[in-house]
Amino acid sequence: MLYLAQTDTTVGFLSSQKQPIINAKKRAQDKPILQVVSSLKKLNDELRVPQAFKNRIRRMQKCSFIYPQGACIRVIHNKRHKEFIERFHKLYSSSANLSGHSFCIDYALSMADIIVYEKGIEFTQSNPSQIFKINKQKICKIR
Repeated sequence: MLYLAQTDTTVGFLSSQKQPIINAKKRAQDKPILQVVSSLKKLNDELRVPQAFKNRIRRMQKCSFIYPQGACIRVIHNKRHKEFIERFHKLYSSSANLSGHSFCIDYALSMADIIVYEKGIEFTQSNPSQIFKINKQKICKIR
């Protein structure tokens, strides 16, 4: 099932499985896909966060982190989007466009199985989340 929704950063595809997003974006199978969770507790259920960065991860908003285990996960802080994510344990998330292309609302609407509209909120493209790669001792900005 592929959802189209206004995420905390931009218009995005959301799914509980990777494959619908890979197919919709026509992206390489081996390219990692961001996972979103609604709380730090759910993040800790997924992997171990290095002690040195726990406070930073808790405080930073609209930031994704690539962990030493290889997973790329973002904790959602936006109340509106968080309520949607809480209905699932975790979701895979990606911008709603073809890989390497700019956003097109017609394409996004045609690819989605379920379109999540919110009263008073239009689909708008904005800046994607920042991405940081962390290991046990250091953190470096990817995007």
